Amino acid sequence: MRGTHRLPGALLRVASIDVAVLTWQFGLSRRSLYRLFGDAGGVQAHIRERRLAQAWRELAKSGGRHPKVARLAHACGYADPQSFSQTFRKRCGRSPLEVPPGAPAVAALLQSSLLGWLHDLSR
Repeated sequence: MRGTHRLPGALLRVASIDVAVLTWQFGLSRRSLYRLFGDAGGVQAHIRERRLAQAWRELAKSGGRHPKVARLAHACGYADPQSFSQTFRKRCGRSPLEVPPGAPAVAALLQSSLLGWLHDLSR
């Protein structure tokens, strides 16, 4: 993905990332951008995963004193805290407030991938 996996943190905090901004940021055509993110499930799926991973890291390092969900949602690029909570629960298998202090990020990614896969199988 030639650096596209390293979206600047400032872009991830923007609630609606415009594809035109991303094509400019990476110097790619729209078609090339979509092709590069194809294996990641698309541009928006990649952004969602990055945002949720950031939220998990913030929650895990909070030492049990979780930040307010609305503040965390906004910091991770979600305009609506309820949408953030629903997406987090669906992808990670628990609410943001249920992330244990010190939970390793790698475990979060493995768990969310496995739980997401199991969730999709149960449909």
